[in-house]
Amino acid sequence: MSIWSSSVILSENPPLTNDLQTEVAIIGGGIAGILTAYYLKKKGIDCVILEKNRIAGGTTKNTTAKITSQHGRIYHRLIKSFGEEKARQYAYANTLAIDEYERIIKEEQFTCHFERTSSYLYTTDDLKGLISEADACKKLGIDSYITDKTSLPFEIEGALCFENQAQFHPLEFIREIAKKLVIYENTVVTDVQGKKVYTPNAVVTANHIVFACHYPFINRIGHYYLKMHQSMSYVVAILTSAKLFGIYRQDKEDGLTLRSYENDILFGGMGHRTGVKCPENVYSQLIHLAKIYFPQSELKDAWSTLDCMTHDYLPYIGRISQNEPNLYVATGFNKWGISNSLVAGMMISDMISGKKNPFEDVYSPERINVVPTAKNLIIDGATMTASLIKENLTIPQKELSEVKNGSGAVINLNDEKVGVYKDQNGKTYVVSTKCPHLGCELQWNKNDLTWDCPCHGSRFGYDGICCNNPANTNLSCQIL
Repeated sequence: MSIWSSSVILSENPPLTNDLQTEVAIIGGGIAGILTAYYLKKKGIDCVILEKNRIAGGTTKNTTAKITSQHGRIYHRLIKSFGEEKARQYAYANTLAIDEYERIIKEEQFTCHFERTSSYLYTTDDLKGLISEADACKKLGIDSYITDKTSLPFEIEGALCFENQAQFHPLEFIREIAKKLVIYENTVVTDVQGKKVYTPNAVVTANHIVFACHYPFINRIGHYYLKMHQSMSYVVAILTSAKLFGIYRQDKEDGLTLRSYENDILFGGMGHRTGVKCPENVYSQLIHLAKIYFPQSELKDAWSTLDCMTHDYLPYIGRISQNEPNLYVATGFNKWGISNSLVAGMMISDMISGKKNPFEDVYSPERINVVPTAKNLIIDGATMTASLIKENLTIPQKELSEVKNGSGAVINLNDEKVGVYKDQNGKTYVVSTKCPHLGCELQWNKNDLTWDCPCHGSRFGYDGICCNNPANTNLSCQIL
């Protein structure tokens, strides 16, 4: 459980049981969906949120909740791939998001631990990459500088600093902003046809439909299964008397991330593609590192998070296509969903109200950019092909007797490939290894005790319950 969900209990909302009509139906009650509804309500536009489980129950409750325009070494990439103007637009959009959070919080008089702070992208190795990013920031007019002075408890070669960024408690923010919105929880959307949104017990008719559900789960709409994969990272919260000023991210793909919250420090990292090369004992490794850097610390919480990663490093926000003018999407935030979710709320509410938004082009879901996309498209294609072949053409040699208590594996059971998990008492859960989304072979995640899809990032509990989309159905499960 994350430090946010262990400290805030959100009010429950009823499921949808009767057909209804509305101007806008928003699928997904994470922070992107909530903010889109907030802006629509401010514009006087009727809308409802349809949430599969509980609002803020996915990535939103598991975020590190940094509100920043510093998204790794992104700006030199964007200049190279899209040119200076679009890179500048992206920077401005996310800077505006910081200011908008502060404005909303002051206007609505929320209490959510919002505070301005500096953001640091640091390295313990060569400064070359940070210098390149600093040069890109200078071209775009971003106020930043390289320094070797931070409050980190270890030596660094240097850090790129963005001042006047922010952090907050995401669920305290959601708790307040959701109070005035129409929300239906435990309402699974099964299909969308034209202006109809189908759920098991009711149909919603809407002039505009927004997919703000993390990973769009209807394959024929936008073909996002060809455009994104998902990435996992892990976080521990430690109680310590040590002080950490600023928010930090290591300039490394699987590097560390740090921030403070009251008397706690969030200490995360160990990132990897979901379902691929899952590291051993990630929580133990993070706790061990935290103890080295903060010797007097105590473990408070531990959790994982999941992010949608696009091929060209930009989110998809806006109309899905000109052929589907009433369908909108907000996805692919590339680990920077807090700022980009607010951008999504502003953009989509403007588009629905008929107002031109200045960021439509840079975030357009219809954009095509071959240069950054080709390499990642090949990697995703190869991963999917290998997983499909493995699921359909390979037979595991491992048998049930070889699986120890407290562990899981893909095995051969009665000449059938299955996934099994034995709990500490030997109770055995047997599930299908085929992901119901597109048929890839699920892999065992020994850290979270889940079955994860390497193709598109769907995840299932050891009991087969679907806990992350794009899959939208559970696995069959037999208990032995």
